[in-house]
Amino acid sequence: MSKIKGPSRLWVSDIFWPMNNAIYTQMKSEKRLTVVNFFDEGIVLYWVEQMRLVRFVREFIKFAILSVKMKRKFSIPNKAPFYGNDRNGEVLALHPMLVRAEKTVKPIRVDLGFIKAFDYFLDQNVFQDDFVMLNNARAPALVISQPHYRVTSEDNFRLLVRSLSDHLRANGYTELFVKLHPSENDDFFKYYYEPLGYKKVFQGSLSPLEAKLSGLLNKNIILVSCNSSVLLNARSFGFKGAVISYGLDWLAKVYPFDSGFLGKQSRLFRLNDADVVLSDSSQSTF
Repeated sequence: MSKIKGPSRLWVSDIFWPMNNAIYTQMKSEKRLTVVNFFDEGIVLYWVEQMRLVRFVREFIKFAILSVKMKRKFSIPNKAPFYGNDRNGEVLALHPMLVRAEKTVKPIRVDLGFIKAFDYFLDQNVFQDDFVMLNNARAPALVISQPHYRVTSEDNFRLLVRSLSDHLRANGYTELFVKLHPSENDDFFKYYYEPLGYKKVFQGSLSPLEAKLSGLLNKNIILVSCNSSVLLNARSFGFKGAVISYGLDWLAKVYPFDSGFLGKQSRLFRLNDADVVLSDSSQSTF
């Protein structure tokens, strides 16, 4: 806040995140905020475009508790959390066709040449061996790990990983690779993925996986995760292989209060050229 000398525009991904919200709120209270603009950081922009009552109440309680614990003011996001907030400005989206037809929504154009330069600046091409390994594999599947073990038991999460692995091999994808989540480490890999025959790729990368997708030239590579934003963004960043969401039905059971979860998530992925495969074997098809 000490860097903000006068009236300014604030750019954030959302104001659900407490740090973003605290800055937004303090700038308003000190009359230093002219407008708040939102940029697309992933699936949250499309999934929570209009908050249901349960989510709105949750956010109200969350920020009420945080304001007491942290002794600072927070703002409750509007029920239309990217459009209706005080001093709301523009929304920049990779997929404007997936959001409401608002005049405030502007498309983001992806410049792959710039993305490659950005990736090189951060990672200095230290992952060339991983690119070679993936592009030379005969039947490769690249799994994007997500830390869903945080919202369920270890055993339940392990069941999802095993179910996914069995399903991939049953459909001919015999070489399994995993890109770990930034919060996951070698111990996590050895516990969940190594026993099932996975190899790690891009571990420790400073750039997001989207920045590397155009370098995966083998069209036999399939990209798989549960509900990672990468599945939504893959085509925009030059990926040519199949894109699969696996296990949305498993995740829907973890979040039973979001009654429309499965249907809405499935629709978002399918509209962006990703197939949806359910972990229930009686319903799962590629």
